[in-house]
Amino acid sequence: MCRVIHPGANAARIVNSVTPLLFVPSQQLRAFALSAWCEPLPIAPEELQQALAGERTKPGLLLDELGMALLMPGHNEPYRLPQQQITRRAQTGRPGELARACGLPQAKPSVLDACAGFGTDGLTLAALGCTVTMIEQHPIVWLLLHDLAQGIEGVTVQQGNCEQVMSAGHRWDVVYLDPMFAPRKKNALPGRGLQHLRELTSNQGAQNGPTLSELIELGRRCALTRVVVKRRLKDPQEPRAAFQISGKSVRFDVYLPS
Repeated sequence: MCRVIHPGANAARIVNSVTPLLFVPSQQLRAFALSAWCEPLPIAPEELQQALAGERTKPGLLLDELGMALLMPGHNEPYRLPQQQITRRAQTGRPGELARACGLPQAKPSVLDACAGFGTDGLTLAALGCTVTMIEQHPIVWLLLHDLAQGIEGVTVQQGNCEQVMSAGHRWDVVYLDPMFAPRKKNALPGRGLQHLRELTSNQGAQNGPTLSELIELGRRCALTRVVVKRRLKDPQEPRAAFQISGKSVRFDVYLPS
């Protein structure tokens, strides 16, 4: 998830630490292939529930026959990325606001998902026939997304800084930006996945990060046809977009290349 400056954003620095990766015996090869990014810790299947119920002081990962899952402090149940939601969105029979904002169904563009997060939008576009490059900076989020995207045709997942990627000279038909929305006061909590994503990325310092306007300008330089920005429905339009496609709670602001 790409962090942009918001008024009052926490400017704490990222604390680098080794991420524990619990794995069952059948996943040993996959687990040790990830040892450059995390610490593989074998666990017997009969001990797994006890381990999940134990007190956790920092985020970790679980690798079992179902794939990779997120383990968060204060939660006993692993969190898995919503593959069924992606499939359902891609099989509705008509293009949604996201697809239309990116130029579907008339085209099947190449897309840079520069703020991938848990990847729901980028993978939905891939399921609709787009070629998608997904960029995620946070190592734990990237590992989850990388595992989910295995075997999905037309998807490349990279760990890195979206500013550097957009400044490297490569070009895509569409640059898609879905920055983390600024927190707002409301009674209802967001979904569990968004809560976890916000908690994981809360320490990514925004003090020296790009503003949304700067990200849009970078995107306009490497987009061949358009830059699409996902915003809350009532968020201010800054800078002014060429056009918008609105849904029930979010809208997609579309900018033309510079």
